Parts: sequence; C-alpha cells; structure tokens
Amino acid sequence: MFGQDFNMHMPTVALTSFAFLGLGAASLWAMRKTRCLFRSFFNWKAAYNNSSRFLESKGKSKAGEEITYSAVIFGVSTKVGYAYAKYLAEKGFNLILIERSKEAIDSVEA
Repeated sequence: MFGQDFNMHMPTVALTSFAFLGLGAASLWAMRKTRCLFRSFFNWKAAYNNSSRFLESKGKSKAGEEITYSAVIFGVSTKVGYAYAKYLAEKGFNLILIERSKEAIDSVEA
C-alpha cells in the first residue's frame, strides 16, 4: 500500500519541481534582461546630458588656462568624414586629418 501511494504521487512531485525550476530560471533571465535594459538607458541618458561639453572647442585646464581641443578624423575623403570635419572646423576645433593618400586630403582642404 505504501509503495503504490508513493508511486502515484511521484510524477506530480517531479513535474511540480521542474515547473518551479523553470519558473526560477525564467525569473532570473527576466531580471537580468531588465537590469541590462535599465543600465543601457541610464548610460544613454548620462551620455546625452554630457554631450554638449564634448562639442565645445575651448575649455579650461586645471591650471585655469584656456585651451583649444583637437579632433582626429580618419577617412576624411568619405562623405561622413568630410561632413564631420566641416562641422568640427566650424565649431573651432583644431583638426588632424588622416587619409591613405595625400591627394584625398588635398581635395578636402580646398
């Protein structure tokens, strides 16, 4: 009698255990994905709030002297590189242009 009663409840116990394990794994996965989502949102928000300070061409050193920032741009002969160089030049940055051939840089400087 004891053996028959024990065998009858065994599948229920096993299925319930697997269900709780699956629920726990799904909860852990959901918590990790939520944390990752919040972390990326707060990183984006912090970067968005600080972006204006990186687009200023002049700043102050720790000694209080005014300094002009420089920007290094690779691939200036492409449309994106050219537009970025033009934008930063209008902002007043010192530019360091890097390209494979001298002719490409000469065409950008003109």
